[in-house]
Amino acid sequence: MDAFGILTKSGTFFNKKKFANDIDLFDSQRRDGAEGQSTQLPKDLDFFGDLKTSADKGKRREKPKAEQATDEVAAYSPPSQEEANRMRKQMQVNVTDNAQPPLRSVQELQSALKFEKYLMRNLSFLDQLTPVQAQGIPLACSDRDVLAVAPTGSGKTLAYLLPLLHTLGEPKKEGFRAVIVSPTRELAQQIRNELARVGVGRRWRVSILSKANQATMKADPATRSKHDILISTPLRLKHAIETGEVDLSNVRHLILDEADRLLEMGFVDQVDTIVGACSHPSVRKSLFTATLPASVEEIAQNILRLPVRMIVGRKDAAAQGVQQKLMYVGREDGKLLAVRQLVQEGQMKPPVLIFVQSVERANELFNELVYDGVRVDVIHGERSAAQRDEVIKQFRRGDVWVLIATDVLARGIDVQAINLVLNYDFPQSPASYVHRVGRTGRAGRIGQAITFFTNDDAPYLKSVVNVMKSSGCEVPEWMLKLKKPSSNQRKALKKRPIEREAVHEAAGTKVGRDDVKKHKQLVNASKRRKVAGESGTRGEPSGAAGNGSASDASE
Repeated sequence: MDAFGILTKSGTFFNKKKFANDIDLFDSQRRDGAEGQSTQLPKDLDFFGDLKTSADKGKRREKPKAEQATDEVAAYSPPSQEEANRMRKQMQVNVTDNAQPPLRSVQELQSALKFEKYLMRNLSFLDQLTPVQAQGIPLACSDRDVLAVAPTGSGKTLAYLLPLLHTLGEPKKEGFRAVIVSPTRELAQQIRNELARVGVGRRWRVSILSKANQATMKADPATRSKHDILISTPLRLKHAIETGEVDLSNVRHLILDEADRLLEMGFVDQVDTIVGACSHPSVRKSLFTATLPASVEEIAQNILRLPVRMIVGRKDAAAQGVQQKLMYVGREDGKLLAVRQLVQEGQMKPPVLIFVQSVERANELFNELVYDGVRVDVIHGERSAAQRDEVIKQFRRGDVWVLIATDVLARGIDVQAINLVLNYDFPQSPASYVHRVGRTGRAGRIGQAITFFTNDDAPYLKSVVNVMKSSGCEVPEWMLKLKKPSSNQRKALKKRPIEREAVHEAAGTKVGRDDVKKHKQLVNASKRRKVAGESGTRGEPSGAAGNGSASDASE
């Protein structure tokens, strides 16, 4: 099987209308409505491995438990302390306060916590609660500050959005009553989309802070009272506070999503300003994160008031649904060769997310893969917001099969069906590794993560090995015996990544795009000569092959 040919040639004739159901797997905003239809595909094109067969046709979808619970509410009987502890052990949940027992089912959102019917109707897609939701929602509904640590893709967003809407009750014209801070604009948009989905039935007024609405609020302060929930990145919100464009004195709920990133040194001053502006005496603060380094936990404890801490699984561990693998590539020139081998072996099944350490390297790798004919695009901070939005949409639709990203933008990419995460460049910290590989294996799916490492990365290998071990992955014994990087080494790597040979320079030594381009030109020229010979017509002028090849590769 020519897997490389499948990635290129088959993509050219991809029939979106015929395979609409499969494309929907990319689109998190539409995925819940697609059901009951199927299309048979050749085995080589079954990227997701979970297409419905003809045997599934005609099956009636069983009414979800949340939907069944809205009309008749069963009496709630709280679990005993012994049962609650047993549930936590089974879910691998640790809490510092046992006062709030975990929920046993979706129905208990209504029977135990008195969730409104509109919320329960909007949760018809939810068959069961994840551990962070089962324990986190009762905690967030209590009058306590919360510090929650759970793997990426484990359902943290719903774990704080549902209690938020429940405790706010209904829209009011009192100004912002809740603020959600996220490290990236893309993540902020995803939070808003999730709010729109679960908030149907109430006219919640949710605003993402932008230049446009900042100017409006400054020109007409009365518009501030027309919003209930504000979502923003820290720098923009800090600026709006300092210029008097927003007033957070009435905020009752402050939520920091991806708190490990927000409490890093670059954001601490901004977060401090935001926390200070939320001056209402009864404000409740919640921090949700996938990793919790000691330095971040220390800052978090200073922000929160007598918080209850919840940890799902092992701290600083990846989700158990991710199959993790380390791959030695020697030097930088071995990375592209390894990528092409993965393609030929059929391991690069779309959709694929590739991580690099800088914008420059993202662009360089993009140029190399484009010449390989791969449906690839790149997302990083130097692209405009509109460009980034369009790239994400194309990735979800399946128009883009391989997406190259940097760490900063990684936290805004939430595509449920990502099959493979490839760490082309070694991550700068265990937290970075956890967030990268957490882009796959989401919502109960099985995902794969492959991390390249070179001779230059060897001193830092043990930090990733520890995460893999904590996540339940099998790790060779010799890796477990590796020496840990020193404190100074870790700090240096986190501050500045390893200096690497440029991607295009490394490619030029062994497997550069010039060789690939020349090979394609020869193949295309051979095809034209064959066609010309059969038809008795003259071939195209020399030079057309080069132009045709470049044009085909860039489509």
